[in-house]
Amino acid sequence: MSNATQRVAVVLFNLGAPDGPDSVRPFLFNLFSDPGFLRLPGVFRWPVAWFIARRRTRAAQEIYFRSGGGSPLLTNTEAQAAALETALETALAGADVRVFVAMRYWYPMADETAQRVADFNPDQVLLLPLYPQYSMATTASSVRVWHRSARVWRLTAPTRLLCCYPVDRGFVDASVARIRPAYGQTTASGRPRLLFSAHGLPDRMVRAGDPYPAQCEATARAIAETLAIDSLDWVVSYQSSVAPLKWIGPSTEQEIERAGRDGVPVVVYPMTLVAEHAGTLMEVEHQYAKLSLSCGVPHFEQVPAVGTHPDFIAGLARLVRSAADGPPGAVTNADGDRTCPVTCSGCPWPRKDVR
Repeated sequence: MSNATQRVAVVLFNLGAPDGPDSVRPFLFNLFSDPGFLRLPGVFRWPVAWFIARRRTRAAQEIYFRSGGGSPLLTNTEAQAAALETALETALAGADVRVFVAMRYWYPMADETAQRVADFNPDQVLLLPLYPQYSMATTASSVRVWHRSARVWRLTAPTRLLCCYPVDRGFVDASVARIRPAYGQTTASGRPRLLFSAHGLPDRMVRAGDPYPAQCEATARAIAETLAIDSLDWVVSYQSSVAPLKWIGPSTEQEIERAGRDGVPVVVYPMTLVAEHAGTLMEVEHQYAKLSLSCGVPHFEQVPAVGTHPDFIAGLARLVRSAADGPPGAVTNADGDRTCPVTCSGCPWPRKDVR
């Protein structure tokens, strides 16, 4: 950075999660009433969101009850924020850097965080989603509400978005470090099949140009190549499909059933979630493990999220440093250029930047 006295605010975006049984239903309503998720006019979207939230509350409460009553997501995200702030003491030496957390569907949400950032009075703001793969349902939604809250709190500092980092070296290396031990243990039961399990997305969002599946494939390919895993031994699958919509596939359940028919052991890596989340943990730890047993899968292993792995945090710090040195107002990513196919109209980069 050219000015070592600058005050830099880094805002980490994440989905958020219920912090107790009573917050499950309002969290679900916030999720399903998001126009980035259910693309319906408000007059229809809100009743549908209310219906889905009411229908899923009991099952979700049972999941969080098994996890101690709430999700560990906020605690884990705050740990990532603390680790990144420490790393930035070196990466942005001399600058006054603060890392904040803004959740999308539960507290602390954008309005609360924007007020704290405004009180910090930064010279620039860097928006860093904890979604490595860009989607209109996650990053775009978080950015939309952030800018609305920033206007409310008169936060006028130049702002840049680090839109995505699906093949960032730090993220890939941290993923490899998490996967390798589980993969090695599984080889005793045969030639493993690695399932890169991504959070589900409605099919119509992909047809509308969402780049998420393309970026998920890029992440999986980069990790598999680093691990030297044959293309026949890994697949991208999708989990957590909810609501009465058509979702992209194949589902992780379908792939576990196929592995059972093929008689091969399974390693599941939730590659789109960089911090542990109670709902997803329970889905993998219990539902998928139980399904694997009933389907005759010889061995089942779950890989933890990258969390605060040093390679991941160092990769985020490099991204922040690169963005801090760039022009204000632009988006950036691991490559500093558009990486999505031209067919992905939902990509925030202009089409003319396609290489």
